[in-house]
Amino acid sequence: MLLNSIKRSDSNHQRTISFLVKGILLLCIAKRLNFDDIIYMSYSIDFKRKVIFTMEEEGLSIRETAKQFRIGCVSVSRWINQIEPKASTTRQRKIDKSELI
Repeated sequence: MLLNSIKRSDSNHQRTISFLVKGILLLCIAKRLNFDDIIYMSYSIDFKRKVIFTMEEEGLSIRETAKQFRIGCVSVSRWINQIEPKASTTRQRKIDKSELI
């Protein structure tokens, strides 16, 4: 029984070390790619509009736009999806409510 708990403890310890090593590697890669100056923050509506307008006017890709404004690609993509009109998500019922009464 003691041997099993020691094995489990070693396994947890190895997972923790593996997690820390992966985190350090990601930080090193981010630093090397110059991602250290990207700060997570909320952006004003005016800034979002400016980003989308610039992207459309200059014909930039999402990646180019993000690089130009020093923001994340996911943010630009999300803002584009928020602007585009969404299709109705309500389904038509198989049976009308009036028929149920």
